[in-house]
Amino acid sequence: AYPDEAFYGISGPVRRAPRQRGRFVSYPVMIEASDPEQRLLPGMTASVEFIHDEARMVKRIPIEALTSVPVGWCPDGFDDEDINSTPGMRAEQMSPSMRCAAFTGILAGQMYNSGERRIFVLINGIPEMRRVRLGAEDEHHVEIVTGDVEIGDLILTRDRERG
Repeated sequence: AYPDEAFYGISGPVRRAPRQRGRFVSYPVMIEASDPEQRLLPGMTASVEFIHDEARMVKRIPIEALTSVPVGWCPDGFDDEDINSTPGMRAEQMSPSMRCAAFTGILAGQMYNSGERRIFVLINGIPEMRRVRLGAEDEHHVEIVTGDVEIGDLILTRDRERG
C-alpha cells in the first residue's frame, strides 16, 4: 500500500512455513512496526529486507563457479593410502573413476575444514584449481575474500563438454 515509504519495526515470531527461491529459503515473520498514523492494518503483508553483509568494490564470482568441475578432473597429491585410511574404503576395490571421486571428496573435506572452497580458473584454455575463501553472497554472486584470483580471470562456471 505504501511502496515508497519505510516502516521500522521489531521482528517477532518466525512462522514455520518455508518458501524456497533458488538457493535461498525464506520464512514469514511477524513484525511489530512503528506506525503513529495507524495506516498499517492487521494481516497486511510487506517485503522486508535484513542486511546481513554489505560488500562494495570486491572481487566476486558467479555462485555456479563453486560447483563447476571440468570433465575428467582429478586432484593431485593423493594416493591409495589416503583412501585406505578412510573407514570402510579400500582403494584396490575401486575403479580409476571411483578413486578420483574419492580423492575429490577427501580434498573437499580438507578444504571445508580449513574454510576454503575450490574454483577453476582457465589459463590458456586449461582449467586450474584455485583455493579461495568466500565472503558476502547474494542470489547470484559470492565475494572472494582471499585466493589466487584476479579481476579479469576467466572462471569456469560449467564445462563445455557438459553444455
